Amino acid sequence: MRVLRTLTQCVMGVVAGFFSVSAFSQDHANAQTAVPSLVIGDAPAVTPANAWTYFQGLGLTSPTRTTDALVDRTASALGDDPTRIYAFVRNEIEVVPMFGVQKGARGCLIDKACTPFDQAHLLAELLRAADAHNGSSINFNTVYELGDATFTLTQMTDWLGVSNQTALNEVLADGGIPYSVSGSNYTLLHMIVRITLSGTTYRLDPSFKSHTVRAGISNLDTVMGFSPASFMSTGSGGALSGASSSAPIGATTGQPVPQVAALNRANARANLQTYSVNLLNDIRNNHANDDIEDIVGGRDIVPFQGTLPTSPGYTLATPRATFSNDVPLALRTQTTITVGSATPFAWTLDEIYGQELALIPMQIFPQQGSPDPVQYIFYRDGQAMTGWLTGASGSLSVAFNHPYAANGGAYLDRTLLGEGYFHAGAIQFLIGAGRMTADFGAYLEARSSGEEGYVSIQATGGEEPPDPSVTGGQRATKRRYAASFVSQFGSALEMASTLGHGTIVVHDLLVTAHTVPMTGSSISPMTTLGALSVIGAISANAHTALTADTQSLRRASGALLGVLEGSAIEQNLDAVYPVSVATRFDWFSGTSEHSSTNRRFYWANSANWADVSGQIQSDGYYGWAESRTLAQPYIAAGYTVIVPRSSYLGPGLAEVITCNPVGGAECAFPGPERGAAIIAISPTGVAHVVTAQNTRLKGGGGTNDAEANPTRIFSIPEDFLERQFTARAEAYNVDMATGAVTYTPPPDLVVGEGGYPYSLSFQRSYRSGAPYQRDYPDPGPRPLHPRQERFGDSGWTSNWMAEARMQNEGQRAFGEQSPREATDTIAAIRVLLALSADQGSDLATLQYQLGAIHALGWWSEQLSNNAIQIVQGDDNR
Repeated sequence: MRVLRTLTQCVMGVVAGFFSVSAFSQDHANAQTAVPSLVIGDAPAVTPANAWTYFQGLGLTSPTRTTDALVDRTASALGDDPTRIYAFVRNEIEVVPMFGVQKGARGCLIDKACTPFDQAHLLAELLRAADAHNGSSINFNTVYELGDATFTLTQMTDWLGVSNQTALNEVLADGGIPYSVSGSNYTLLHMIVRITLSGTTYRLDPSFKSHTVRAGISNLDTVMGFSPASFMSTGSGGALSGASSSAPIGATTGQPVPQVAALNRANARANLQTYSVNLLNDIRNNHANDDIEDIVGGRDIVPFQGTLPTSPGYTLATPRATFSNDVPLALRTQTTITVGSATPFAWTLDEIYGQELALIPMQIFPQQGSPDPVQYIFYRDGQAMTGWLTGASGSLSVAFNHPYAANGGAYLDRTLLGEGYFHAGAIQFLIGAGRMTADFGAYLEARSSGEEGYVSIQATGGEEPPDPSVTGGQRATKRRYAASFVSQFGSALEMASTLGHGTIVVHDLLVTAHTVPMTGSSISPMTTLGALSVIGAISANAHTALTADTQSLRRASGALLGVLEGSAIEQNLDAVYPVSVATRFDWFSGTSEHSSTNRRFYWANSANWADVSGQIQSDGYYGWAESRTLAQPYIAAGYTVIVPRSSYLGPGLAEVITCNPVGGAECAFPGPERGAAIIAISPTGVAHVVTAQNTRLKGGGGTNDAEANPTRIFSIPEDFLERQFTARAEAYNVDMATGAVTYTPPPDLVVGEGGYPYSLSFQRSYRSGAPYQRDYPDPGPRPLHPRQERFGDSGWTSNWMAEARMQNEGQRAFGEQSPREATDTIAAIRVLLALSADQGSDLATLQYQLGAIHALGWWSEQLSNNAIQIVQGDDNR
C-alpha cells in the first residue's frame, strides 16, 4: 500500500458543512418516512401549559457563550444604540412561524428571515455586544423571558398573514408552536427580551410586526389564459390513456393498474409559453413600474419609528421562566454528528450556522485486490476535531432534535445515516433551515477559499498516472452549486407560498453534493457527474384550510426541490443534460427513442405492485430494471409511486465509447446522464429519485463540464457578492465583505480627445485577493490551468480585456430584479400548484401529476443560459 496524495482543504459548507458519503437514508419511528424523502410535518396541537410541563422535564439551564464576531460588528455598525438595534431587527428581519431557536442570531443576520425565538436571540446578542462596547458606563441587564403571550385574531392575522382560524391552527401546530384558543384570542408560549435603561423596564419583541398586504394580480389565471382542465385537455392531445379497470399486458394477478401514455409534450410546452407571454404583455401594459410582489402578492413590514417601546403591544402573563445567559438547549434545534469512531459531536444548529465543517481525506491506494481504505480528519471552522480516522464507511450520521413538544417531543426528530465509502472529498453536504436566501451563498463565498483541489487516481498494476485527474476535488464548485440550490429553493418555496396562498416553512435541510465518477479506464474516470441529493423536513398549509390546497402545496414543494437539484448543477457546471425526474419524464414523453407502446407511466402501490413491477423493462445499461429497484423500498414504506416503464431515461448519450489505455480495447459505457426516475408520494413525504452511473440519488445532477473546460467552473457572474450579499459595507475602495482592495490608476495611454468614442484609452485596474479564483492548486511543478482573462494570476486586468459570456441566472428567474424576468417561473409554479392535488380517481390523479411534472421540465430549461454577462476589465454587467 502506498499514499499517493493528501487532499487538503476539503470543500466546506456553511451551517454544518460538507462531508464525504455516498448516499443517505433516514431512520424514523414511522415506517412511511424510513426512505430518503422530503418529510411533511403534520403535528397535533400542544397547549402552552402542556408544553411547559414537557420543557421543565428536560431542564432549562441557561448556558453561556462568547459573542459572535458578525453580531459584534453589527452592533458597532448600529452605534451600540438600543433603539437602533431594536429597529433594525424589528424592521429588517422577516418572521418564520416556527418554535424555538433554529438558526440563531448569526443566521438571522445572514438570511434576514428567522423564527420569533431567533429574533429575540439576535436582539439580546446585539444588546449584549453593545454592553461590552460601552464598558461599565451602560448595562442593559438583558434577560430572556419565556411565558404566555395573548394575541387577538386581528393581531395574529397581521403578524402571520393567516385569517382563517382552522388554517392558523394548522400553521401553529405544524410549526411546533404551543398555543390555546379562547374565542378569537390566541395564547402562545413565546419568548421576548427584557432590558432596563435609565431605570425604565422595556419588554421587547422584535418579531411581532405589522404588515401591509399586496394582493397581486387578482385574476392571474385569466391574465395568463390558464385553466387546469384546458391545459390537461390540449396538453394530452389525445395521448393520455388509462387501464383503470383492467390489468396491463402480462399481468400476473389481474389487479387494476392506472397507467398513462406519454403526455403531448409539444402542446404542453406551447401552453406554458403562451401563459408566460400573456403575463409578460400584461406586466408591460398595466404594471410597468411594479415589482414582483405587486404581481404575485406579498407582505411588507410596516417600519417601526420613534422611541423604544416599553411593551410589545399584546398581553403578557407573568413569565414562566427568565434566562440571564443564553437560551436553554431544550429550546434550540440540536444536532449530533457522528463521524467514524470519534466521540459524537453535539452542537446546536445556531452554534454552527455559518461555520465551515469539513472532512479532509487522504486516499490510500492499495495493491490490486486489497481493500480501499481512506483516512480523514474532521474539521470545524478550520480547527481539527479529530485525529486521523480510517474506514468510516456508513458510520457517519446526523441526528436532529427539534425543540418541539408535540408527539412527546419526537415531532420531526430523526437520524440521517451515511452509507458507503468515503472517497477523497467526492461528496459534501451542508445543513440548512428556515428561509435560506441568496445572501446565504454570498456569505459562504466571502468566507471560503476559491480553490478547487484535485484527486489523483492510481493505475492498477502499479503504473504512475501521467497527470493528476481533476475529478474529485472541485471544492468551490460543489460549494457554489449547493449554495445556488438552497437560495433558489428558498425563493421557489416563497413564490409557491404566495401563489398557493399558504405558509411553507423548512424545519431542516440536508444538501449533499456528490461527484459520481464514470469509470472509463483503470487510471481515471472519463468524466464525473455533479449531483445533489436533498432530504429535509417541511410543513405546508393552505390559508383556505382546504385539504386539496394543502396537498398541492406539499407536493409542489417536493417537486420544486427535485427539479432544482438538477437545475443547480446545470447552472453551475454548464451541464448539457441536467439530471432530474422532471427532465427525464419530459424526455420520455417527447424526444426519447422508446416506442409509443413503451412510453407509459404507472400508478403503483402495495396493492398493484406485483403487476406493475412485471411491466418495468430491464433496459438499463446494467441489465436490470433500475426503476423497479428504486420504487421497491418506497412501495414497502407505504408510498404511492409514479414509475415509467423504462429504466433507461434521458436526455443524454445512450452510451459512450472510450479506449482502455491498459488493455487497448474499446469499451462502451452508459451515458453519464442516463438512468431511472420515479416520484414517490405519501401524506408524510415526497421523493423525486433518480439513478446515475448505478448510483441512487434522492435528487439530480448533470455532467461536470468543469473537467473538460476548467475556466467554466464558476459560471455565475463575478459580481456575485456585490449583487447578493446585501449586508456588506464598503469604505472607499475596500470591499468589507471580502477584504478585496481595488485600484485603478489613470490611463497609461489615451489617443484622441474627449470621451469615448472620440478617444481610446488603455487603463489598468487591480483587484486583490482573487476571490473568484479559476485555477486549481498546483499539484506539482506547474499549474494545471492558468488564468486567461487577467495578467496571469497577478490580479491586474485592463479595459481592453472585454468579452461577453453566456450565464445561468437562475436566481433572477424569481423576479427580484424585475417581474418581467419571472413570468416563466410564475406560469410554471401556478400550473404545478393547480395540478398537484388528488383528483376524482387514481387515473385522473396520475394524469394531473404528470402534467405538473412536465411543466417543471419546461421550466428547468428556462433557468439555464438565460443571461449574458458583459465583462470589461473589472467592470461587468
